[in-house]
Amino acid sequence: MANPLQIRSPKDLQETFKAFAQDNGLSQGDALELLLSSYNENTAMTTMPEKKDEMDHLVSLLDTVRNMFFNSLTQARDADANAEAKYHNMISSQKKEIAELKNKIEELSADAARTVEAESTAKEIAKKNEALTRQIANQQTLIETISKQSVSLEEAQSLKTMIAVLKKESEMQKEIISLIQPKESDLEKLIPTE
Repeated sequence: MANPLQIRSPKDLQETFKAFAQDNGLSQGDALELLLSSYNENTAMTTMPEKKDEMDHLVSLLDTVRNMFFNSLTQARDADANAEAKYHNMISSQKKEIAELKNKIEELSADAARTVEAESTAKEIAKKNEALTRQIANQQTLIETISKQSVSLEEAQSLKTMIAVLKKESEMQKEIISLIQPKESDLEKLIPTE
């Protein structure tokens, strides 16, 4: 490693030099080399006026190369920024899609749970209806038995009324079942297919 060059200069000049190096993305050594190179170019132009055209052409070429280099750096930076923006947009879009799919799954799960609950309720009502139907049949058998035993007319009438009430309850239960029990086409809509 080379020994550092120490130059005595006012503090504000040192700060200006450091700022110059930083603004140009150079180390202090590279900044000093750039300044000396510029000094040498100016000295060569003043000491060799016959070569001025050639030196101007060389400076022009160097400026062109420098501009091309900085343009390529700018384009690379912009391309990186564009790629990063596209990446963030893609991730954001995928997160949104995942959230929508999760919501859809939750809705389908809730629909399936309601369907299962409706089926369970329909089965319970069907069981109660069967029990009522058996009870009505038993009551009818009882009425027939009582009729055969010549029960009084009032008792028979009371039993008939009771049977009519039970029949009406049974019909109401059947109507409730038909309203609650989902149609097969409705169930197929609720159950997700793969």
